[in-house]
Order: sequence, then structure tokens, then C-alpha cells
Amino acid sequence: EWLLEFENYKTSPEFKLVNKHYEVGDFKQIFWWEYSHRALGRIIGLTFIIPLLYFYFGRKMDKRFTFKALIALGLIISQGLLGWIMVKSGLNKAQHVNHFLLASHLLLAISTLIYIVYLKQSLKYSDGMNEVSAKIKRVARITLFVIMLQMILGALVAGLKAGYVYSTFPKMGANW
Repeated sequence: EWLLEFENYKTSPEFKLVNKHYEVGDFKQIFWWEYSHRALGRIIGLTFIIPLLYFYFGRKMDKRFTFKALIALGLIISQGLLGWIMVKSGLNKAQHVNHFLLASHLLLAISTLIYIVYLKQSLKYSDGMNEVSAKIKRVARITLFVIMLQMILGALVAGLKAGYVYSTFPKMGANW
């Protein structure tokens, strides 16, 4: 089965243009990274949907929270679909996945995580006892925005393989 999968991989632009020196052992390494990534996505989805169904059918959620939970489920499903589209973008003529799709996949993952943490916190502090000052909220939002922007730029650099141009970080070549 490994040889059959490896033969399929040999037809991809990534193999022909980048990894033509790969043997079956090399292919197994990238295969397991991809397989683990997809398995993790499925585990996350099941970890969310099974309790959601339990609480929904057990009538343990109010309508307002159910709506919010369905938004989270939609984000999780969208994450999987976007990942699939991203991978497909690298299996055609391109030798790598589309860098905009890669950055979007990461942004959606971060946004989904933030939304789920928000949902969790809204349950924990639903009585409003843990009010945070407007100044702290503003600083937290700005910090979060800057971190997300840096992560998206990092995804674009990675997707474009731009790190190979100047692999002398923190310098650019011989210059600061």
C-alpha cells in the first residue's frame, strides 16, 4: 500500500519539481505529518460535536447558547473544508499550496480557537462578576490583532518559501 501511495505521489508537481529525490521512507515522513494533521482536525470536530449533541438533545442548553455553539461548529467545519481546498490547490500545476489559502487556513483556525475560548468564558462568567475594564479589553484586542497579523504574515512567508531568499535571520544577507 505504501508503494501504491508513493507512486500516486510521484505524479504530483511537488514530487516532480521539488522532491524527486524522495524514497518511500521520505514519503512516509510527509505522509504521517499530513495524516496526523487531518486526524487531529477530525478529533477536534468530534470532541466538539459529540458533547454538543448530548447537551442539545438533553435539553441542557438555552437557544441563545445553542446558536453560538452552532456558529462554532460551522467554523470548525469551514476549517476542514478550507484545509481540503488548500491541499487541492497544491496538487494541480503548482508545486506548493496557495499561500493565500495557507494564511486563510491559519487565520480561520486562530479565529475558531478565539471564538471557542470566548464561548467557554461566557459560560464561566455568565453572571458578569468578572467584568474587565475597557482599557484592558482595548489593549488585549490590539495585542491580539498584532499577534494575528504577524502569524498571517508568517504564513504568507512560509507559503511563498520566502524564507529561502534570506535564510540569515536576523540579518538580510550581510545587512541589518
